[in-house]
Amino acid sequence: MTGGFTFNGIDIADLNLEYVPDNQNTYVYKPSQWNMNEESFEAHDGGYFYGTTVKPKDFVLRCIYEEDHVNHGGMTKLFNVFKRGTTGRLVFKKRPWCWYVATVVSVDISQMTNYMNGVVTINLRAYYPFGRSDKTYIADDDPADIKADLTWNTAMLEGIEWDLYKNFA
Repeated sequence: MTGGFTFNGIDIADLNLEYVPDNQNTYVYKPSQWNMNEESFEAHDGGYFYGTTVKPKDFVLRCIYEEDHVNHGGMTKLFNVFKRGTTGRLVFKKRPWCWYVATVVSVDISQMTNYMNGVVTINLRAYYPFGRSDKTYIADDDPADIKADLTWNTAMLEGIEWDLYKNFA
């Protein structure tokens, strides 16, 4: 993965794009917004708290293209990969063990600086707003930087694989 993220198994570098998030969207792993589910009544003191729910997670993925003429097929490929409503696996280069199931909401190409360079903003939404992983433990042969990231950012343990075939209920 060289471009910064993949969607549906396609690296954005294959579309001649590079992921360059702006400051407010740099930490894409932040939790999604949530709602308080509560109710209060006119004829009752206080109220009732029912819990909280998490909203769908939005991804604003700003990418750039350089030295790639807009009429040489790049935009056609972009719109084919990111067709409106397409749902696929979104994986970021910095956390390759974590993925989201995201749906294309929109693609904005209005920030072209000229025929050869510009900014493309891809908006995706994960209706299940939590990251998922196929990995269940930190393997001995994982690279050191991946081991460190997994240790800092997950509850995975080193060398202990979960037996997913057992029924714990």
